[in-house]
Amino acid sequence: MSRWQLLVILPLTLSGCQLFQAPQPPLAAEPALECPAPPEPQACPEPVEIIRECPAPEPLVVAEVKPAPAPKVAPAPIPTRMGDKQLLIIGAAEQVLLDPPGIVVNARIDTGAETSSLHANNIIGFEREGERWVRFDLILEGDAEPITIERPLSRKVRIKRQDAESDRRRVVEMRVRIGDIDEEIEFTLSDRSDFVYPMLIGRNFLTDNAVVDVARKFSIR
Repeated sequence: MSRWQLLVILPLTLSGCQLFQAPQPPLAAEPALECPAPPEPQACPEPVEIIRECPAPEPLVVAEVKPAPAPKVAPAPIPTRMGDKQLLIIGAAEQVLLDPPGIVVNARIDTGAETSSLHANNIIGFEREGERWVRFDLILEGDAEPITIERPLSRKVRIKRQDAESDRRRVVEMRVRIGDIDEEIEFTLSDRSDFVYPMLIGRNFLTDNAVVDVARKFSIR
């Protein structure tokens, strides 16, 4: 064999040795790892019932609510003027100068009465110089003797009363003065013995002259 043939065959032989290596013996199997047995389950402790004692509730204190006091309302002022005229303030009862006969009489002031009234007894009608007149007795408190008064008859009025027959009363004009007010007004003559005051002053005197303050009595001198 020539030298050049050896140079070709030698590498091939070496490569074949590397390609066809003898089988290696199998590796020894690693020993299997033994897993530890799982721990036995532990019994859970029985639940403990926790009882919490709540404190007793405090008593509810309800504050007493007092209603707010009603606002004080000032009374309406009494009107004391009628246009340019100053009005007189009089009480529920006043002393009245009656003329004739020129005496002072205690009178009740009544805004509900249209016409004033005067206590009279023994009322007698008569004629004088062709005119009709009336004579009557005025009896005041504490006086033993009646006062006889004669006045011209102005008219007659019919007074309707509940549960009684209507009554015809004579009307006369007389002059009265309360304070600075001096007026001649009509009076119906009637028996006022059941009343406290022998005279009643009504609207025929009060209109345009005076206003009444019921909280007063005998305030005009």
